[in-house]
Amino acid sequence: MIQWEVGSEFELRDISLTPSAGPDLSSAQTWRLPPGECRLVQNGRAALLTALRDACCAARLMDAWLPSYLCASMVQPFRQSGLQVHYYPVDNHLVPVDGPWTLAVGDRSVVLYVDYFGFPVSTTAQTLAKQQHDRGAVTILDITHSIFNTAPNEIPTSSYAVASLRKWVGLPDGGLIWKRGSRFSIPLDVDSTDGGFGRARLVAGLMKGLYCDGILSQKDGYRALFGMAEDIADDCTAAVPMSRVSRTMWGQLDAASIVCARRANYAVLASGMSRLRCLHLLEEALPQGVCPLGCPVVSSYRDDLRIFLTSHSVYCPIHWQLPDEVKTGFPASQSLSTTILTLPCDQRYTTDDMDRVVTLLTEWDRSR
Repeated sequence: MIQWEVGSEFELRDISLTPSAGPDLSSAQTWRLPPGECRLVQNGRAALLTALRDACCAARLMDAWLPSYLCASMVQPFRQSGLQVHYYPVDNHLVPVDGPWTLAVGDRSVVLYVDYFGFPVSTTAQTLAKQQHDRGAVTILDITHSIFNTAPNEIPTSSYAVASLRKWVGLPDGGLIWKRGSRFSIPLDVDSTDGGFGRARLVAGLMKGLYCDGILSQKDGYRALFGMAEDIADDCTAAVPMSRVSRTMWGQLDAASIVCARRANYAVLASGMSRLRCLHLLEEALPQGVCPLGCPVVSSYRDDLRIFLTSHSVYCPIHWQLPDEVKTGFPASQSLSTTILTLPCDQRYTTDDMDRVVTLLTEWDRSR
């Protein structure tokens, strides 16, 4: 019996691994980025690590400034690079807050900006990044959430852009790193391995496909493998090339259909939530040209909502659980992290699936 569920890791079914004459994934033009060099590595953390190691070849970096709203795993590459980590505040709309921290950024600093949920980069972020660039700082923009936008969001003065590609489709592995205007100073670490990260995720994805098709009856096996893969990523200090399997899979994607499906699914969820009392969209409108990673919503009863949806096979991630060191002192980030939930709306699902999710949301809302 086919299992109906929404969310969680991507399942894999029929995979054609026959190399095709797809786009040149090492070309900045393919990713609609300005001139520069692109590399593909095993995940987003490896992309950050590559950017930091390359930047350290040109400058003696000492400290890193990261937004107070970010995934805890993103801190790891900065610590692995020997940098002292600081955090800067963001407001309730995830816009950087100007303040004394900006005066501490200098020519031995690296600053990370995150393009949250694919919505346009704020004017404040653009202005601060330019000021920091003019003072000699290295700036990195995480474009994971806007990689399928009509044009990936950009900070014109950013030194690097990074992205985790596996957040969008069922890739075993995949991360993108772009350097503005010139080539990388360091070679790829072709003699190291990812520790089995990609292979574990490949097998887990295939096992989940068997579960969704009713062939496997238990989730424990593939869930354990996905968890093991994340543990491997946490311990890995190498940035190795993205696997040929994932390169082939990415080259065969139908980007237009992905964008169309995600926007249509988001629209169904947004329309359905307009009638609800106990949750609301993080952003009221989906701008033209934006391909949503998910549909972020906010509710004071977030944990209760998540438990309810999970009990009905709808699995919603939290973007994000914050690093321990920013759980105090950054009230806007802390408040959002305890109330936000991302509803899945990706290309695996139809608008009928989203109608079912809206029905569940309505049932929960009426019970409050």
